[in-house]
Amino acid sequence: MTTLPKHPADKEGYTSFTINSDRSVTFLIPKIDYDEDLVQKREFLKTALQEITDGLQGVISSITFNDELTEFEVVVNREAFEADFEAQFISFTLNISSKLFQIYSEIPEDAQGGTVNFTDATTGKVFNSDKWPVEE
Repeated sequence: MTTLPKHPADKEGYTSFTINSDRSVTFLIPKIDYDEDLVQKREFLKTALQEITDGLQGVISSITFNDELTEFEVVVNREAFEADFEAQFISFTLNISSKLFQIYSEIPEDAQGGTVNFTDATTGKVFNSDKWPVEE
């Protein structure tokens, strides 16, 4: 590992870096800063999902997720949801968010995955579940 010279990266809390064989760079930050980054990423996603929910009023009632971002519940007005083209992309958005979070969390690729459950607000029942990776 190489110690960083005085560099703007110092201001971001990076303590060292490694140049990998594929020419990518891995930066090391203190665990306390890393843990805070994870909290901030969850909070950012929570805010972004609230904005999506607010923008799709009458279609999506709420979106919740677990701490690992592997399980999402999307509560919807089923009829309005199925008729709204834009709302159909929420599963893709959540899966991408989950994948990026799991990569940052250093979860091994073969252990990464997630589920988006769509719950009908009227019945309280899950009517669709999207899982990734997709099993063939």
